[in-house]
Amino acid sequence: MTLARRVALLAIGAAAYCTAYFPNPQFRQWVRGLAGNSMNAGPWVFLRHLLVQTTMVALACALAWWLLARRGWLPPMRESLHVREPRRILAWAAIASVAIIAFTIGAIVAIGGSFAPHVPRGWDVLGNVFSNFYEELIFSGFLFVVLREVSGRDAVAVVGVALIFGAVHTQYPIELRASIVISALMMGVARVKTGTIWTVWLVHMVSDIILDALFF
Repeated sequence: MTLARRVALLAIGAAAYCTAYFPNPQFRQWVRGLAGNSMNAGPWVFLRHLLVQTTMVALACALAWWLLARRGWLPPMRESLHVREPRRILAWAAIASVAIIAFTIGAIVAIGGSFAPHVPRGWDVLGNVFSNFYEELIFSGFLFVVLREVSGRDAVAVVGVALIFGAVHTQYPIELRASIVISALMMGVARVKTGTIWTVWLVHMVSDIILDALFF
């Protein structure tokens, strides 16, 4: 791959991802205004996950991925969505989920967090089915493929995606963001071992449900 194509891929990938900063926040605020800022309870939570939270960014990344694949610059999206070996996917999802949950519990306790067990809100869980998929389409899907094609190495893509994923979680203290990077590295390994974003989507779902029930 030529240097010019590498630079172009990185620029297009960055532009698609940067819709997270404009216009996605403005769109989210506009929708919240239409809903009377009531998107934190009941069915509105589900709609926020489905249509507002990261939907626009995922659409931008999916569109860029499709266009780049048509030009032959990236492998087609279907390769990252294909389920080749279900048992392998489930096995790696289980391994990564257990490791991430154990590591995150340790990290939260280490920084002084305390358990607050509760039953997760059903609308949140249902909404995560979609928003977690959107996130994995962006990170373990599009950005991973871009970094892999540019660098020629899975390891570079795994580390790059993990660092970006940790950096965007600005709502957490630095120690917890560091643990998110480690967790994303584990998810990246599972993604490489199975070749599909469905593995990390499963890990994301399982870890969110359990950790949210224990702490958040």
